[in-house]
Amino acid sequence: MYFIALLLSCGWFLSAIVVGLAAILALLAAIFTGLAAILALLAAISTGLAAILALLAAIFTSLAAILALLAAISTGLAAILALLAAISTGLAAIPPLHPATQVFPKIKTASTNLL
Repeated sequence: MYFIALLLSCGWFLSAIVVGLAAILALLAAIFTGLAAILALLAAISTGLAAILALLAAIFTSLAAILALLAAISTGLAAILALLAAISTGLAAIPPLHPATQVFPKIKTASTNLL
């Protein structure tokens, strides 16, 4: 009779140990689930940061294109100003009209000197 009581008490003791181990395993499962949730949150944050960085890269690329366009416009304006300067230099080379006759004065060349 004592032997049966001893076996039954050992059985209860062993079942308590197994229940305790099951509780420890459930606790570990909860901890790992929490860690997985934290890692998922970090992945979402890094994905958001990657999207923000991609947006900033697109903005800076657009700004670079706008600046290249402005540089091309300013180069074109500089070419137009150089053309106007050449035209005004050419116009300045034309001798003024004679005040009395309002005609162009004779331009001496080698052929007129021979006459």
